[in-house]
Amino acid sequence: GQPIGEHLKSANITAVHFTGDITNVSNVLENASKIIAKYKHVDAIVHLASAPLVRKPISELTEKNFLEQFEVNVFGLFYLYEALAPHIISGGSIIGISSMSVYEGDRSIKGNSGSYLPAKYAMGGLLRQIALEVAERNIRVNAVGPAFMSGGLNDDIPEQARKFLLEKLGKKDVASKEEVANVVIKIITDPKAYPTGKAVLVPSQEIKNL
Repeated sequence: GQPIGEHLKSANITAVHFTGDITNVSNVLENASKIIAKYKHVDAIVHLASAPLVRKPISELTEKNFLEQFEVNVFGLFYLYEALAPHIISGGSIIGISSMSVYEGDRSIKGNSGSYLPAKYAMGGLLRQIALEVAERNIRVNAVGPAFMSGGLNDDIPEQARKFLLEKLGKKDVASKEEVANVVIKIITDPKAYPTGKAVLVPSQEIKNL
């Protein structure tokens, strides 16, 4: 979240990082009340949290492994929406950071990623439903689907393997944190940049249905 926070600041946008347990509804509500008390309203909700990747087939996951991604990506988004959506201004937006693999079957993750992608698919479904519910309030809803990103969730990949992967992938299949941050900022600051109810792939800028 730091590069996005830095880019938001440079764009004269006040970014408030949620510091707490996004899977704990009481913690989310407590933090949300502090945000509203200080700022009175919300321009955008950006969900960019994710649980660590468990690089195993679904059949080898423990119940905890499986649920963890859903708790962060789906329930975490639901809790944020429940707590902050009433305070989003007209023209505001709700953004979920997803994965290009959810929207690009031919270039999807080929290796094991546990319940990461199923949770991102579920996030897309939740965003789609939210988009229908907030349309009359003129609130925009989008997903941002980055291609492979070096670092972050992929920090566990050995450096030599990561270098090989980056060399093998094409330009459309690698995204930087800065590129993701720029798309998020554009969604927030330019209502006409991308249609609501759509996913924006990074770096290709392709538009897909949620």
